[in-house]
Amino acid sequence: MRAVNISRTRLAEFNDERLPTVFGLGMQYQISKKAICTLEAEKDLTNPINIKGGLEIQAHEIFDVRLGVNSYPFLTSFGFGLNLKNFQFDAAAQWHSYLGLSPSFGLLYTF
Repeated sequence: MRAVNISRTRLAEFNDERLPTVFGLGMQYQISKKAICTLEAEKDLTNPINIKGGLEIQAHEIFDVRLGVNSYPFLTSFGFGLNLKNFQFDAAAQWHSYLGLSPSFGLLYTF
């Protein structure tokens, strides 16, 4: 369970613009040793409820594949991760019907 910006912090005085207040509740289910399913319901004060779902599959001991879907706005995503000893590389792309493809990348080093 999470709550973000419960104080409704002001972003600008023009139009009394404020950062959104968001509440969320989620769960994760481990289907097997190599598969995880996630589900989250998210609600902010102005938009309809947003349902998010995801699936992560360990295709190989160093390679993970991830799929996701978002209900409001409708988004789909795909990604993968490489786990190489102390390094972890993640890449993903999200598709929005108006904005198109949004890629992202991450690199993590564990000491």
